[in-house]
Amino acid sequence: MGQRHQLFVIARVNGRYRSLAAIHHQWLYGFTAISQCHRILNIFQAVENRVPLQHEMQAAKQCPDTMWDARFSWGTGQHMDVHFPFVSTCLILGASFDPDQGYEHGVSIEPFNMSYDAGDNNNGITIVDITQLDNVRYCFVDFYGMESEREVPLNTPLSARTYLEAYYGPEKWRDEYDEKLKGLQGFGLINVGVLQETWPAGEWNGTSNGEQDHSTNLEVSRLSARSLADTSLDILIDNALGAQHVDDLSWMQEAELVREFIPALKSRLYQQPTIAGLAVITRLLSRVLQGMSQVDLSPFIQLSSDDVLTIITSLPDKHLLTLLDLSNMTITGAVLERILGLLPNIRRLYIMNTTNVTWKSALSALNCPDIRDVYHTELIRNAIPGETEHAIVRDALQTWGASNNPIVQLLWVQGEVSVISRETTRLHDGGIDWSTSSAVPGAFPLTGTFMPPVKIVTGLTQLLNYATSGDRYISAWTGGLPDDIGRAAAYSFALASSHVPDGPSFQVGSLFSVLGSQSHRYSGQPPTPLHGMYSGQWTVVIIQEYSTREKHTGPKPRLRYAFLTPTEQDTQESNQQSFWSAGNFLIADINLFLQRAMRGKVEPGLEEYWDQQMEALKSRLEKCGGPGSEESPKDLVSFSSREEVLSLLRCFPESKNDITGSHLARCTS
Repeated sequence: MGQRHQLFVIARVNGRYRSLAAIHHQWLYGFTAISQCHRILNIFQAVENRVPLQHEMQAAKQCPDTMWDARFSWGTGQHMDVHFPFVSTCLILGASFDPDQGYEHGVSIEPFNMSYDAGDNNNGITIVDITQLDNVRYCFVDFYGMESEREVPLNTPLSARTYLEAYYGPEKWRDEYDEKLKGLQGFGLINVGVLQETWPAGEWNGTSNGEQDHSTNLEVSRLSARSLADTSLDILIDNALGAQHVDDLSWMQEAELVREFIPALKSRLYQQPTIAGLAVITRLLSRVLQGMSQVDLSPFIQLSSDDVLTIITSLPDKHLLTLLDLSNMTITGAVLERILGLLPNIRRLYIMNTTNVTWKSALSALNCPDIRDVYHTELIRNAIPGETEHAIVRDALQTWGASNNPIVQLLWVQGEVSVISRETTRLHDGGIDWSTSSAVPGAFPLTGTFMPPVKIVTGLTQLLNYATSGDRYISAWTGGLPDDIGRAAAYSFALASSHVPDGPSFQVGSLFSVLGSQSHRYSGQPPTPLHGMYSGQWTVVIIQEYSTREKHTGPKPRLRYAFLTPTEQDTQESNQQSFWSAGNFLIADINLFLQRAMRGKVEPGLEEYWDQQMEALKSRLEKCGGPGSEESPKDLVSFSSREEVLSLLRCFPESKNDITGSHLARCTS
């Protein structure tokens, strides 16, 4: 049963189109299918995702034919490998989640090289071509006969309009369909020749227009093309690259008087990274990378750990460096730690396909307070299940290590207003005593990936946006939490922007493991123990009230939040509304949390961004509920209270493996 649909990502690799990732969606068709296709295209074309995608496409060129030709056998216990985890993550997030529409749906991983017609299908497939990351293309295909109102040609590339019109005739057409189609007009359509090349055994229909090789070169795509003023500059660069010893480069100081010399030398080095000897390459890179804010050493795979350290150490203006790409390097975790110790302002780090640096060793090396993004192949892959049979993403792998994130867990509780009114009375500050309610909270661990404060804020606002979108507030949930909250949290934080966004953000990071398996649907099921909470490690609390009545009747929904961390010192600043000292707990609003988590160096505009997002949520919730609702706008989205947060903590069993229980005993006794 279901409206079954598969989605594929393809690209030209070494002169031939290949499939890089495939997933199964159990309920995807019509307008939702083209909406999620639009998100997938935006994600793959986003500049923020370009470097890790290029690295995986470059890695694909090194894969042997045996990998491409291998076939996965269901039911044999065979392990399903995820060869291109960042591509798969982008596809999963695009197909599964849309916070603005309140949309979330679990998907399952399929063999990356499965045939286009091998899935259980009754609503067609989506194919995305990422060969050119600045010109991503798509098509839909019906290979079996879709459960739509109108038939479409089989085994033929279909545009979004053709696919959509198969499901909705003029009498069912909506204005929003035209708006979505306008957004897709900027993306090209895959032609049948590409499909024939990707799956040669397919019985394709249509005329091939021919297909040029659009394969990209990693280093060339990121660096400007070689441009020389005259032949003499060519000769100087040839002499530098042809030097046998470092001493033979003594003449370069005079050559640098020619303004174009250093840029042209850098361009040639990246076009031909193995053209010179190791010592010469090291010396030349030490010179051409001076003054750069972004340093990419990934093309120079011949460099040793000592060579990389020498280059970084030699840079006189290391404080300028904000981006470092050490992918494909043979460096060790110890050397990585020494390198990062030299870079006080590093913001983004790429260490993909770096086999000598495990994620755990990389994590211990991340001693840079301002770092925002870390891309590591193991981190990305470990969050995606590669299990036997249909490995459902919602039941992903167990987390495998704590991180140094300021946030260690998410506590979420929600209740239907009429049920809450029968079971308990409101506290004097408008909160709820959850310890006397039948609602079952959920504890979601936020470990195993990298999540600095900026991404916590931007990810959390996406999660709250999702939670207050669509008709989620009037769904007739009973008991506990719906199982979408864990997955939505994983998706929201994976899509968190590492800077204050000024519009829609499609930046992709790694997924949190486990989140989807931590929900509790039924009121009789007890909550999981809390993660260990230590001073300086924060827990974010989200409290949600909703109504099962019609959307414009009854009380308005409400949303409250708080951040909490244990503290060994009582705080006497009770005159501030931002926090209270709760026994050994400090309970904070967004401003105090950021001050503490960012050590007083709050990102400019981040607090204002939070305020803007909360005002947007208030406006959305204000439209719900009947005219007799008494809630004021400021109460619809607000900071929770000490009494309410403590009542929520009482709902959880004491942990016997950490100090959480002792803190709870002291604060609730």
